[in-house]
Amino acid sequence: MRSNIYAICGVFILTSTLLACNAATIGSGGGGENSDGGAMAPDSGFITPRSEAGLPPSPPPTGKEQCGNGLDDDGDGDVDEQCACSLGASQDCFPGPAAKLNVGICKPGKQQCVGAGEFSAWGSCEGATLPAAEICGDGIDQDCDGKDEPCPPQGHCETFTFGLHSRPVDIVWIIDQSGSMSTEIAMVQANMNAFAQFISKQKVDYHVLLLARRGTGTYDICLPQPLAGPGCGDGQRFRQINDRIRSHNSLTKAQQHIVQLEAFMRPGSIRHFVVVTDDESSLNANSFHTFIKARSPDYADYVFHSIVGLTNGGCVANDGQQYIALSNMTQGLKFHICNANWAQLFNALGQNVATATTKMKLSKKPLAGTIEVWFDGFKAQEGTHWKYDTVVNQIVIMKYPQAGAKVKVCYKHQP
Repeated sequence: MRSNIYAICGVFILTSTLLACNAATIGSGGGGENSDGGAMAPDSGFITPRSEAGLPPSPPPTGKEQCGNGLDDDGDGDVDEQCACSLGASQDCFPGPAAKLNVGICKPGKQQCVGAGEFSAWGSCEGATLPAAEICGDGIDQDCDGKDEPCPPQGHCETFTFGLHSRPVDIVWIIDQSGSMSTEIAMVQANMNAFAQFISKQKVDYHVLLLARRGTGTYDICLPQPLAGPGCGDGQRFRQINDRIRSHNSLTKAQQHIVQLEAFMRPGSIRHFVVVTDDESSLNANSFHTFIKARSPDYADYVFHSIVGLTNGGCVANDGQQYIALSNMTQGLKFHICNANWAQLFNALGQNVATATTKMKLSKKPLAGTIEVWFDGFKAQEGTHWKYDTVVNQIVIMKYPQAGAKVKVCYKHQP
């Protein structure tokens, strides 16, 4: 067969068939100015227009394609189209915006050099991860902008009933049972039921725990019913940890028995400690405070009350400076053990415990400045009627509404 030489696009090609010239269609991506893009025609080395191949049109080019960098410089969705390559070679490629490569989820893929002979060209980029719609707040950067977008704040409301405690209250009594304490032990036994009845009338969900040796001897403690059970036993709201407390070891014993004490406490409860002694502690206040705060977040707002020697001399062996320091740290009450009117003392303690009904713990963490509070539909003012305790995440009522009032708390929070 006689061969003919034809001039195709300014290049002489020896062939047995006359080929039509369209320089814009040569290459893997069809990137000529007058082309709508295309796909490789099987075994031809030429490009079929994208419309004929059933593919959507490529985006309009935005720049000049630069060979060899594995990027889509002209923004048409193809990488290094019409660039020379060695058949069988491969390279990293990324058909998305260059600035997003290796940011967030965006990762390069691979492309192979395909075709035949002098018409080899880079094929499609496979396996690359491109930007996607952002999902807020999931910790993943889907749109490859270098950050995970936070979700917009959500509104939330909670309703409490004033006078009905939103958190249970656990009260731990620790009683010195040394030889000089017989009168005080008798007073504790005589007044404990009245104390429990008072806080019960305030609608407080309470537990009372007693750390002291159980019994009926002079220096033992046997609480009567109804708080305790029959025969000095435990009751529904009462537990006694049976161990003798001596002059200087109230705080030490509390640490030693903390697991037993916590077994009768409730998660999220407000926790009160009351020490009754006429002597000083061998364990310093800071050590006990550090120990108890490290136990769990439930101790974030614990309160320590002292019935001790506020001054030295008189009926006391030593003033209780370590106990006083703990009361000062936690805004607890302090009573001088020598001058105590025990009925008034127990009433004052009961009043303090009952103020827990004014503390309403929130289920979510509010965004700053978004809290609003209503008392039975009346909008209460921050600083006058209520305040927010950031440590415990609770609303503290300062000016009381009527008993039974509905306290509605609304705020915005992050999901």
